[in-house]
Amino acid sequence: MKKACCPGRDNRRLDEASQKDVAMSSVIKVGGSLLSFPDLAVRIKQLIKSCNDDRVALLIGGAEAADAVREWDRTFKLTPIESHQLAIEAMSLTASFAEKLISGTKHCWTRYEVEVAWSTGRTPILDACSLIEELIADGCNTLPAGWHVTSDSIAAWLSIHWPFDRVIFAKSVDAPADLAATDTLDAYLPILLPRLSEIWWCNLRAPVPVAVNTRRADEVRALQ
Repeated sequence: MKKACCPGRDNRRLDEASQKDVAMSSVIKVGGSLLSFPDLAVRIKQLIKSCNDDRVALLIGGAEAADAVREWDRTFKLTPIESHQLAIEAMSLTASFAEKLISGTKHCWTRYEVEVAWSTGRTPILDACSLIEELIADGCNTLPAGWHVTSDSIAAWLSIHWPFDRVIFAKSVDAPADLAATDTLDAYLPILLPRLSEIWWCNLRAPVPVAVNTRRADEVRALQ
């Protein structure tokens, strides 16, 4: 993994940030297809509020930025490591865009910056490239390189190693009957699914969106 996605990032350690006991924490994976949805900012804020968690973070998919990398890969025959790294770096661009679109958020490059965002009442947008580097440097196993690993698996991987209590997939379609057998999610995710505590799904484009616990279909939360 290439070093220093953001050389100017705040690299202070977590114990320097304010800490507090929390009940639950969630990472919301925002699908790249939603970056063209005019009501995205409103719906994301509603979803965050419906979580009722002390700590919620966003991870934004690569969208057209990652699609550009796919095209480069097809044209120039990049190695799996090169294309994988560039696709993850593309998520830094979409994270910066989401910060400008969704008020009350903060694009965060380190765990320390995430803690500071939470302590000041903002919702952190996770920089995948930088935070993967940080967690690997702290001893976490790396993700394999390839197009079978997308931002879906990155969200799950971050949830496992951070850790977060739940992953919420915010998508443009309803939840599939079987998360391990759908092309709505990437091919590597089924390997990570058993290690996730809670998995929720929300179709943000639905006329009346609700968040559904994929392991307990009777547990549904209406967006507020």
